[in-house]
Amino acid sequence: MTVTNESGAKLPFYSFPDPAGRLGDGNAAQRVSIIGKFAPCPNTSAGKDFSTKGASYETCSLALANAGTQVTSAQSTGQRVEGGPDCNREPVVWS
Repeated sequence: MTVTNESGAKLPFYSFPDPAGRLGDGNAAQRVSIIGKFAPCPNTSAGKDFSTKGASYETCSLALANAGTQVTSAQSTGQRVEGGPDCNREPVVWS
Protein backbone atom coordinates (compact mmCIF):
# COMPACT_ATOMS: atom_id res chain seq x y z
CA MET A 1 0.00 0.00 0.00
CA THR A 2 1.09 3.59 -0.53
CA VAL A 3 1.10 5.94 2.47
CA THR A 4 1.00 9.62 1.48
CA ASN A 5 1.56 12.70 3.63
CA GLU A 6 -1.58 14.68 2.72
CA SER A 7 -0.99 17.63 5.06
CA GLY A 8 2.73 18.31 4.85
CA ALA A 9 3.12 17.60 8.58
CA LYS A 10 6.69 16.97 9.72
CA LEU A 11 6.62 13.15 10.07
CA PRO A 12 10.14 11.86 9.33
CA PHE A 13 10.43 8.09 9.89
CA TYR A 14 6.66 7.90 10.64
CA SER A 15 5.06 4.45 10.75
CA PHE A 16 1.31 3.87 10.86
CA PRO A 17 0.72 1.38 13.66
CA ASP A 18 -0.76 -1.98 12.81
CA PRO A 19 -2.74 -1.42 9.59
CA ALA A 20 -5.48 -4.06 9.46
CA GLY A 21 -7.11 -5.45 6.32
CA ARG A 22 -10.77 -4.71 5.55
CA LEU A 23 -13.13 -6.65 3.32
CA GLY A 24 -15.34 -5.05 0.67
CA ASP A 25 -18.28 -4.92 3.13
CA GLY A 26 -16.16 -3.01 5.68
CA ASN A 27 -15.70 -5.93 8.07
CA ALA A 28 -12.22 -6.74 9.36
CA ALA A 29 -10.20 -9.31 7.42
CA GLN A 30 -8.63 -12.13 9.39
CA ARG A 31 -5.17 -11.60 10.84
CA VAL A 32 -2.28 -13.76 9.66
CA SER A 33 0.34 -15.40 11.89
CA ILE A 34 3.48 -16.75 10.26
CA ILE A 35 5.58 -19.51 11.78
CA GLY A 36 8.90 -19.96 10.06
CA LYS A 37 10.53 -17.80 7.38
CA PHE A 38 8.66 -15.05 5.57
CA ALA A 39 10.04 -12.11 3.63
CA PRO A 40 9.11 -8.95 5.55
CA CYS A 41 7.65 -5.82 4.00
CA PRO A 42 10.37 -3.74 2.34
CA ASN A 43 9.47 -0.60 4.32
CA THR A 44 7.73 -0.40 7.66
CA SER A 45 8.15 3.36 8.09
CA ALA A 46 8.65 6.53 6.10
CA GLY A 47 12.08 7.92 5.35
CA LYS A 48 13.54 11.14 6.68
CA ASP A 49 11.91 13.13 3.85
CA PHE A 50 8.30 12.29 4.84
CA SER A 51 7.78 15.92 5.86
CA THR A 52 6.31 17.53 2.75
CA LYS A 53 2.81 17.45 1.29
CA GLY A 54 2.62 14.60 -1.23
CA ALA A 55 5.60 12.66 0.13
CA SER A 56 4.87 8.92 0.13
CA TYR A 57 6.27 5.50 0.88
CA GLU A 58 5.29 1.91 0.09
CA THR A 59 4.60 -0.66 2.78
CA CYS A 60 2.48 -3.78 3.20
CA SER A 61 0.32 -5.63 5.66
CA LEU A 62 -0.88 -9.23 5.55
CA ALA A 63 -4.57 -10.08 5.81
CA LEU A 64 -6.60 -13.20 5.10
CA ALA A 65 -9.95 -13.51 3.31
CA ASN A 66 -12.13 -16.52 2.53
CA ALA A 67 -12.15 -17.87 -1.02
CA GLY A 68 -14.19 -15.60 -3.27
CA THR A 69 -13.73 -12.61 -0.96
CA GLN A 70 -11.18 -9.83 -1.40
CA VAL A 71 -9.31 -7.61 1.02
CA THR A 72 -10.10 -4.21 -0.48
CA SER A 73 -8.63 -1.75 2.00
CA ALA A 74 -6.54 -1.35 5.14
CA GLN A 75 -7.27 0.70 8.24
CA SER A 76 -5.04 2.00 11.02
CA THR A 77 -6.47 2.82 14.43
CA GLY A 78 -3.23 2.91 16.41
CA GLN A 79 -1.75 5.43 18.79
CA ARG A 80 -1.40 9.05 17.78
CA VAL A 81 2.09 10.34 17.07
CA GLU A 82 2.78 14.05 17.56
CA GLY A 83 2.01 15.77 14.26
CA GLY A 84 0.32 12.66 12.89
CA PRO A 85 -3.35 11.81 12.58
CA ASP A 86 -5.41 10.77 15.57
CA CYS A 87 -6.26 7.32 14.22
CA ASN A 88 -8.54 6.51 17.16
CA ARG A 89 -10.85 9.44 16.42
CA GLU A 90 -10.48 9.41 12.62
CA PRO A 91 -9.14 6.06 11.34
CA VAL A 92 -6.84 6.24 8.35
CA VAL A 93 -8.16 4.03 5.55
CA TRP A 94 -6.36 3.01 2.36
CA SER A 95 -8.23 1.50 -0.55
